[in-house]
Amino acid sequence: MDYFTKMRELRGGREELYAKYTDFKKKIMSLFPTIYDTKFLSFELRKELSRTDKWVSNVLNEMYIYFKNSNGVSLALYSPSIKSTNGYNFNGR
Repeated sequence: MDYFTKMRELRGGREELYAKYTDFKKKIMSLFPTIYDTKFLSFELRKELSRTDKWVSNVLNEMYIYFKNSNGVSLALYSPSIKSTNGYNFNGR
């Protein structure tokens, strides 16, 4: 299912916004049960790395490139494949 289909589902065919934040949050959680705050994760992981192993920026595209091509490839044993939605695939091991 693509992004726009998910957004249409989120709106639920309604034109107006949700009246309550709690209703909006329930809908988001039902559509996206697992959401990662990649900005937070990047800051936390940076604390664990030596200065030479760190990425330059925590912009998603730059982090993708770091974990795909740079020192990030070998940070974790048995790291999963990194797959981009635009068709680029990379096996992290």
